Amino acid sequence: MSTDRAEQDLITEAISGDRAALERLLLVHYNGLWNEIAAKLPTSLQSAVSVEDVLQETFIHAFRDIGSFEPVSERSFAGWLKAIAKNRLRDAIKALTRKKRGGNLRRVRGPVDAQAGSVADLVEIICADDHTPSQSAARHEGIEAVQVAMAGLPDDYREAIRLLYLEGKSLNEVAAEMDRSPGAIRGLLTRAKEKMRAALGRSSLYLSGE
Repeated sequence: MSTDRAEQDLITEAISGDRAALERLLLVHYNGLWNEIAAKLPTSLQSAVSVEDVLQETFIHAFRDIGSFEPVSERSFAGWLKAIAKNRLRDAIKALTRKKRGGNLRRVRGPVDAQAGSVADLVEIICADDHTPSQSAARHEGIEAVQVAMAGLPDDYREAIRLLYLEGKSLNEVAAEMDRSPGAIRGLLTRAKEKMRAALGRSSLYLSGE
């Protein structure tokens, strides 16, 4: 089967609700989207927003809206993702420009390199005490796989993971910010990690074979 034919099959499956198919599609297009966003992110704002931020928002919208995607050509899916990324970048620039005018332009999650390290550490946290085959996800593909896995989480699961592991807040701080008890946050984190382990396991089956 040709690569184009295989991708069309994945698109059909993703539209029908197959999350694993969408995960694979997002990983296939990861580098292209990264380059697209990086080329359009103004230099003056690169200390305040990262490509990862925009990419994560793009993937979240892809998971949310894939059911309404209507392919009209073999390149429709790539174009659809690029359009989402363009809109998310535009929104980020608008928000940061407003903050800059107010004298409050600052990066919320730390420098790009620091965030990448946090995401890499998150791979190890998610895979700890688990026997899912994740060797490929633990290498250079890990950051891509974990970002796709995070995007596919329910909003509250993703927020708990982000606040605790990427922003470094304490459990009590996360509970206060999300207006839940620490016990409830522990439950969210447990279920979130289970879902992410499953996604990373699926990714490990084909990432290194691409």
